Amino acid sequence: MKKLVKVLVVFLAFFSQLPFAAAQDAAPSFVDLMTKANQAALKLETFHLESTLSVNATTKSTPRSLTANLEGDFDVKNLELQAFLNFQLPPTTNGQFEAVVKGAKAFIREGNKDWHVSDVSMSKQEFQQYFSKALEVVETNSELEKEYASALSELFDLKEEDDQYKISLKQNIDGAKFYQDHEALFKKMQQAALDQAKQAGQNVSEESFSKVFTADNFKKFFELNPSLEVSYDKETHFLKEFSLVLHVDVAKVNPEMARGENAPQTIDVTFSVTVSNHNQPVDIKEPEEGAGNANSASSSEE
Repeated sequence: MKKLVKVLVVFLAFFSQLPFAAAQDAAPSFVDLMTKANQAALKLETFHLESTLSVNATTKSTPRSLTANLEGDFDVKNLELQAFLNFQLPPTTNGQFEAVVKGAKAFIREGNKDWHVSDVSMSKQEFQQYFSKALEVVETNSELEKEYASALSELFDLKEEDDQYKISLKQNIDGAKFYQDHEALFKKMQQAALDQAKQAGQNVSEESFSKVFTADNFKKFFELNPSLEVSYDKETHFLKEFSLVLHVDVAKVNPEMARGENAPQTIDVTFSVTVSNHNQPVDIKEPEEGAGNANSASSSEE
């Protein structure tokens, strides 16, 4: 399981810096897109999001599946949101959750049960402080970001369509070679991440990074040949769609994990995100009276 997790962590860590907004005018180079997009993303204040996750696993006995859908409005500037989550985990587990963050209060409930209310004023302050420090790190490491974007450009195709730019991950990438070609860059990125974690007061060891960022993990991840596409609106320059399709032959990644009657043999993941209504007004309100009682969380009283 640890080996599979490390391979997936490579994906999350490596592609977490894909741009949230696109450059304008003529079709940019990939590096220009990354640079200008990250700058434009800082101007995103509100948006509507719809996301779907589907995970299907085969075993030697009973197949397993998970489906989850998230939809909501988000106010980045004021750290407020209203979102709905439902998921199905057959044959018996289904869930529906609703969350509202308005002002200093967070309201959460399952189905039609009572609302659970907590004070999130301190959490908001901590997030804002962390975000400010993260921005400082980005500005400090601007040259490192450009070097990273240049390396990443080797992995993606960029094309211009009617009203958008689309980047697509190439297939049959030699992950081990890619890591070896840019090992010095990854070392610098690891150090920058460690420095950022320390500034945020997090206790992260250098060993935890070195175990994940290895030629072998890069090799195994890219052998999965994931399908990854990201689209950006030409005029608004913001993210429109993100889609990931991933098939994992568990025995090839970690033979030990595939042993046993109920052990997963294959795992298929489909994940999609659609973002709209960028910087449009959002109307986030506290839950109405009568829509379930509001029970205060113990943490909000402390």
